[in-house]
Amino acid sequence: MKLNSRRDILLMAAVILGAMFPAVAVQRQHPAVRDAEANRHNFNQALATLAKLRDGQEAAETIEEQPLIIVEADPAEKAVPAEDGASSAATESPKGDDVPPAEPVEGESAPVTTYRRVPLNTGGIRAPRPSRPSANPLEQLDKRTLQDALLRPLEFGETSLGFEPPDWTEPLRDIEADSMVTDLNTNETVLNDNVHLRLGAMLFESDAFRYSEAEGHYQAVGNVRVRQHESTLTADKLTYTAPDPEIVERTFILEPGPDEQRFAKRRLSMGRLLAENLHVVEPTREMRAEYVDYDFAKESGEIRNAQGVATIFHYDAAQIQINGPDDAVIKDAWLTTCPRPNPHYRIHVDELTLKGKEDITVRKARLYLGRVKTPFYIPFYRGGENRPYMLDYESGRRAEIGYFANVGTQFEISPEVTAGPRIMPTEKEGVGLGGDLYYDFMRKPSSYLYRTKGEAHVLHTTEDRGYGMLRHRWEYDDNLVLRMEAEHWSDEDFYKDFFYDDYRNRTTPRTFANITYRHPDFIASGTARVNTHSWISETESLPEAAFHLIERPLAHNFFVSYDTISGYNRQKWMDMEGARSIHIARLTYDWEPVKSLNITPFYEAEGAWYQRTADWDDSATRFSNTFGVTAQTRLHKVYPGFLGFSGFKHVIEPSITYSYRPSSTLAAEKAPRFDSLDNVYGRSRIETKINNVFYGKDAETNEVWQAARLTLYQGNDFWNEVRKADDYEFEIDVRPRPWWGVQVVGEKHNIDEDFYLGDTPPLYKRWFYDAYEELFNDYYNEEAENYRSATADFARLLTQVYYDNTLLGGKITSRLGFAYTDTRGEIFNREILYGMGYRLNEKWAVGFEHIYNLKGGYMRSQTYELRHKFDCWETALRFRDRESGFDVNVEFSLVAFPGSAIRF
Repeated sequence: MKLNSRRDILLMAAVILGAMFPAVAVQRQHPAVRDAEANRHNFNQALATLAKLRDGQEAAETIEEQPLIIVEADPAEKAVPAEDGASSAATESPKGDDVPPAEPVEGESAPVTTYRRVPLNTGGIRAPRPSRPSANPLEQLDKRTLQDALLRPLEFGETSLGFEPPDWTEPLRDIEADSMVTDLNTNETVLNDNVHLRLGAMLFESDAFRYSEAEGHYQAVGNVRVRQHESTLTADKLTYTAPDPEIVERTFILEPGPDEQRFAKRRLSMGRLLAENLHVVEPTREMRAEYVDYDFAKESGEIRNAQGVATIFHYDAAQIQINGPDDAVIKDAWLTTCPRPNPHYRIHVDELTLKGKEDITVRKARLYLGRVKTPFYIPFYRGGENRPYMLDYESGRRAEIGYFANVGTQFEISPEVTAGPRIMPTEKEGVGLGGDLYYDFMRKPSSYLYRTKGEAHVLHTTEDRGYGMLRHRWEYDDNLVLRMEAEHWSDEDFYKDFFYDDYRNRTTPRTFANITYRHPDFIASGTARVNTHSWISETESLPEAAFHLIERPLAHNFFVSYDTISGYNRQKWMDMEGARSIHIARLTYDWEPVKSLNITPFYEAEGAWYQRTADWDDSATRFSNTFGVTAQTRLHKVYPGFLGFSGFKHVIEPSITYSYRPSSTLAAEKAPRFDSLDNVYGRSRIETKINNVFYGKDAETNEVWQAARLTLYQGNDFWNEVRKADDYEFEIDVRPRPWWGVQVVGEKHNIDEDFYLGDTPPLYKRWFYDAYEELFNDYYNEEAENYRSATADFARLLTQVYYDNTLLGGKITSRLGFAYTDTRGEIFNREILYGMGYRLNEKWAVGFEHIYNLKGGYMRSQTYELRHKFDCWETALRFRDRESGFDVNVEFSLVAFPGSAIRF
């Protein structure tokens, strides 16, 4: 994990701009998302927890939110367990099996049914975060919504977050005061001592209140207090002055002449606000300012000595010069998420300039731990929405390279280009030196690189290991895109050794260029792909063009599609190269003899031309036909509920496909073997698949999820020109509750007979490889292993039982799994995985995970983790022992942003 300072600065900038003047933003009308009563009800429920959040009793924690799809409960047939009725293509269930929808109680709204997608947890077991799930309602918003909510001031008009806009054209009501005097000449009214009045839903209190409707001038002095719903505003002095009528008239130049009421409303929404010792408290934020001067017409103003809380952020700024709705200069600003009077950490910025949402300039930013300055200092930074990090830091220990530190920084070369050096000292592999470059010209039409962006990275160690990488993207428009990438590794294990956590599954570098044009009717692309390393066996394309005509109607119920791929290919491993052109046309008929049955006959014609055959003979052509038919249906039935479910819905989707392809005009062993498009040989095959899905609806929460699934697949060759194959697959997924369940996946592939093609080694090599394996029970080299594995029987079995209630406030996450792989009768892996994470209390959590090799009788991997939460910080100690050595990491992160971690 890395310290991503860019995100922290963006959040800091957004908060400081959006949080420091909630009561002084433009009074423009906003379309209501929900009515005010619903908003007030929702925020009343969150108010108590947000108050705790401000006091530091409840620290916010980012939780990966599981996606929810909202389904209206009325009409009931839209809910998953309900019948689809006559509109469904499935056979109808008898009425006695239907689950009648619950009748809503009079005066109450019908319950909302939600469909929960529960992704399978395939990651490792980690110690649960010690704190409970966050009470912060903003975490339910996506990143874009959260960013917009922070960038936009919480202003009059945001009914869900604070004050509603007052209608200044309404008369003042419920006026109370010890004395009231009205000047009949100036029409100015002065109220003194114990002033109380109401304007719409706003209640005003002050020692003195002076207003003149004709002049558009309002002034409250002494113990000013304004209340509306859950929001409160206090000040020593509050003055609001409307502009002159002549200024307002200019705004109607391009509009029809306004009536008197419309003119007055426009005028009173363009005034200037002056406040002294302002204090605003809203449900999600609080702000104090010594002085506020804001012009609503110009959307500009000044705030001095502002401090407060915005959701989980605490801030302080000496001066804010507001130049527009998203344009401000902030000086001497502090930001933290720690609620203590002396916070454990703070970020200080001498000057922060914002121009729009995508241009942020920071001068002299420094991280403080308590009152201690840290080395994390950025003298100057300019970034925006798509800018990379400013400081990238990571350290720890990895088995292959020992203890290490990886530090990189970025400096602005131009508004579109940033670059910086990188140093990575290691214990075993010397010192790595390199750099990183990012560029983005997507929004600069004057540049020759307009609509391009990319990045470049290089690192080289004193032990002569390293890598280089370049990525480039050019978008002519939304449909035409060019992508290029070039990589070089010093050896095939470099990425895994140096970046094990992020890239342990990467196998080879990639070097290619691809241009793609997308059209509603077709997709055209061109690709050039080369191998720059001797140990890569991937086929090269020098280049290759492809055209795909998307399936489209030809006649009534007839559909046609067409694909062609042509280019020059080279396979270094087999010493084979040459030009190739392949064309495939497919005709399909969609027939529905009865409502619940669909039959799809199809015919596919394939033609190919090769510059040379597999034995380097002259050019050759190939033609083949494929005939087939697919029959499928979809049936469903509703069952009454039990075990906490109010109902179940069973959906079954069986299908069967038969296909026949006679021998092509080119013998299979004569065709070059560049990729799967060359595997064209005679075959008669039948395939069946049955997908059973059971949806369950929780009786208490009305949540619907996939409670169980059983998928069966079978494919059998009746005849095969090369090798007959039988395939069997099954998958079982049972989830009695979204947080626990069982999954089993199995696969078996049988080869009845072998027929060696041109992609295998010569006959004398095959004899030698077979004899060597019989004598030494091992492969002679990589070529022998690939040859022996290409046509082998294999079987796989993966199963796991998982349980995780931490997202619901629980304490336990655990997993027990088993993996088995058998190839040609030889067991490659037979392993058991077990692990558990446990939240001991609000401060401590532990976790472990073991992978035990049953075949070899040893522990292949073991990982242990200990987490502790402080008031503002969270730390984790992680130890992992694997076959190649051990890794150690110490991780520090902010409680409010657990994803922004520093690891040592």
